[in-house]
Amino acid sequence: MRAVAPLVAIAVVASCNARAREDMVERGDASVSATTTLSASPNALARLETLRSMFRPKPAAATSARAPRPTPALTGETFGARSGTTFEASGAGALRAVIPPEALRGVLRTADVELPARANGTARLVDDTSKVNVGFALRDVDDGPARVTEGAALYRGALAGSDVVRRAHAEGADDYVVFETKPDHEALTYDVDVSGVAGLRLVGNVLEMLSADGAPRLRVAPPHVTKASGEHAGASLAVHGCAYDTSPAMPRGRAVTPPGASQCVLEVRWQSTAYPSVVATSWTSTGSMTTTRIDHTATMLASGAVLIAGGGIGAELYDPVAGTFAATNALTTGRSYHTATRLASGKVLVVGGDGLGTAPGEIYDPVAGTFAATGSSRVPRFQHTATLLRSGKVLVTGGLQSANVSPFDSECELWDPQTGAFTVVGPMTMRRYRHTATLLGSGQVLIFGGENNPTSTAEKESELYDPVAGTFTGTVDSPQYHSRHTATLLLSGKVFIATGDTFASPLQSGELYDPVTGTW
Repeated sequence: MRAVAPLVAIAVVASCNARAREDMVERGDASVSATTTLSASPNALARLETLRSMFRPKPAAATSARAPRPTPALTGETFGARSGTTFEASGAGALRAVIPPEALRGVLRTADVELPARANGTARLVDDTSKVNVGFALRDVDDGPARVTEGAALYRGALAGSDVVRRAHAEGADDYVVFETKPDHEALTYDVDVSGVAGLRLVGNVLEMLSADGAPRLRVAPPHVTKASGEHAGASLAVHGCAYDTSPAMPRGRAVTPPGASQCVLEVRWQSTAYPSVVATSWTSTGSMTTTRIDHTATMLASGAVLIAGGGIGAELYDPVAGTFAATNALTTGRSYHTATRLASGKVLVVGGDGLGTAPGEIYDPVAGTFAATGSSRVPRFQHTATLLRSGKVLVTGGLQSANVSPFDSECELWDPQTGAFTVVGPMTMRRYRHTATLLGSGQVLIFGGENNPTSTAEKESELYDPVAGTFTGTVDSPQYHSRHTATLLLSGKVFIATGDTFASPLQSGELYDPVTGTW
């Protein structure tokens, strides 16, 4: 597969005649063969290493859902991961990136990227599956040549003295603009060719390019700013000169909003309190999520789509038919280690999260694509469980109040969809977190394992919640301690417990609980 390199300024040197080939590419000479492999520029590599040192990532602090780290859809350092990507010069004055086979492993939707040989040229991104394509050119840059190295193209001082770096990868291209001092205007402007898309959608600070069936095929992910201190801040997107859809509901299957023009203007705006700073903008396919996530939730909706919420910026929807991710409205409160439970109505109840205090729960409406606040639980919780009962109520059990603190108590709560309120039930026979709660065929709930105290071992005790009596009763202990395990209700009605750990070491074992005999 051949992809086009991202927007990074790098010296273009032909392997057979470095200086001559570089001169031809700098002139945009049409005689340069489309199969001419370009050698890496030592000067570009040295500059890229200097920039990496200037913005070297600092040791990661403890993550918090309240301030998720905004990163582009790629891994590695500030200027992207080093790769074996090479470039070829085309007769049209463009650079095409050749992606090595190892970089394609695990990539569900690839894209071809074509970068301009000169800074003021147009880059082009093509989704390999749908052939939806978009062109984008950064305004107010000079006509300086690209110099390539390590899968990136460097345009030295192209934007009023600021370096522009573009990196190609299997899913698209990432733009980095380096401002060593504060610019006159904290904004970047792109001229965007949308003649190759059926529609546009701007939701949750994500710009999506749609195919005729409404599925997002390409996107501009939420941009962000990285300071030399290692701090990150968000940046915003705005579209001018084109029509676009703003509904946060799943886009595929709905009427597509055509751009109404062949050209749009895309603005990236930010406010940084410190310079040097790097502004990063990602142009990619939609086979990966818009951002990295951890300790999030993934909930299957009645439509078959999957709601992915928290553990990073906002929320998004996975469409298993198109194999793409689409933006939806953000949670009202950033969360991690929370729960997300699909209700009988098809809506999703989100409860708890690390470091939130007494933040209310919220309800996601998949028809509208929006989150709305509901009642607050009695105490803040995370690493708890939430189980939909046959009555339509949701049983919330256990959890912690904050990291490295004992579980708050053994009391639990019920959320009522009719009132949106939480009421106390219980208590459980013991305090727990990192446990499981499984609805049995009888309508009772099996509560198993977990930890009782952050300094103790895992638990092997289990108990049953009776929704009619509203009480918890101990049952036979498992032979093995389990924490951070999984519990799956089988078609036989038994519950399969898989692995986890004993607090001190991971497990390989699994166990079966038989609710008829009450034995393991």
